[in-house]
Amino acid sequence: MQPPPGYSIPDDMHFAFVVTSAGFVPIAHDPVLFVHTSSRGQTLLLYVDDMIITCDDPEYIDFVKARLRDQFLMTDLGPLHYFLGLEVSSTSDGFYISQEKYIQDLLTRAALGDERTVETPMELNARLRATDGDPLPDLTLYHHLVGSRVYLVVTRSDISYPVYILS
Repeated sequence: MQPPPGYSIPDDMHFAFVVTSAGFVPIAHDPVLFVHTSSRGQTLLLYVDDMIITCDDPEYIDFVKARLRDQFLMTDLGPLHYFLGLEVSSTSDGFYISQEKYIQDLLTRAALGDERTVETPMELNARLRATDGDPLPDLTLYHHLVGSRVYLVVTRSDISYPVYILS
């Protein structure tokens, strides 16, 4: 679907315009998640740089992808395995989410091997001061590593406390 004559849509709004024109509605609390309800059931579409489309009707997913291909250059990567640092696996029991690859990539970027990891990353009630230890030569790397750990809390709630203290 195209905008009315004489009306142009900013690039960042084009995707939302196309999917809402197709009957999808953005979720009020998360504008990157769209829902379409029909006699075929509910279809969820998540768009953050890449896209996930899911519903119980594979034919409808094919229909949605065909409509989106009319407007956008798309590559179908098949069933979901990896998205935004989350590994997704499907079994008969349901879906499982892991960030193991994300963690390994983070350890590599930080030049840390498995010999420097510990099961309990920090004792409770630890008090850290800015004057403790030696200054780091690269604060940007520290900020990057702490920020990356904030994202790990998605699947590793057990590291919430040390991430809070370090940030």
